[in-house]
Amino acid sequence: MGIETAIILSIAATATSTGLAMYAQHEAGKQADEVAKANALNRQIEAENARTASEEEARNKQDEGRHFIATQKATAAAGNIMLNVGAPLVIEADTRNILAREKGYILKRGRDEANYLTNQANIELAIGKNAKSQANKRALAIGIAGVGSIAGTAADAGWFKQGSKTSNSSLFGGSTNNFSSSAWKTKKPVNF
Repeated sequence: MGIETAIILSIAATATSTGLAMYAQHEAGKQADEVAKANALNRQIEAENARTASEEEARNKQDEGRHFIATQKATAAAGNIMLNVGAPLVIEADTRNILAREKGYILKRGRDEANYLTNQANIELAIGKNAKSQANKRALAIGIAGVGSIAGTAADAGWFKQGSKTSNSSLFGGSTNNFSSSAWKTKKPVNF
């Protein structure tokens, strides 16, 4: 096996390993993004569940309140107390205010929990996007390092020296100075 063959095999191995490492980084970033999206979806489902649960709890509290007020009125009526004047009206109004306040607290707690979970979902999405972006940057850095390694190997082999025995043109055939050929000096437009 000649030196040129060994150099070409070395460059091929470097290119292959660089490509595989870049692909692995890209896939890791994609996977991190997909996991983050799945986590975000779970948080959004939890947020909707929290909202729904608080609304159900508030409806139950409202039903309990109606029952409680009906019980108050029945107790007062059983004691021959007039329901539409004086203290019974004040007691009923206070009870309704307390129940409305409790219902408001329940709904607010549900909204707060849902907002927290929605924010967590947004954070999950941002983390996934960042992980994907960082992985792509690492893949690019690996690619640049691989190209540098290949160029270094080629330079060490003397492939960039004009007129050398192992210049790139002598390995792959052709002129040693393609940039001085008449095709490059012509002023004719090139049609593609």
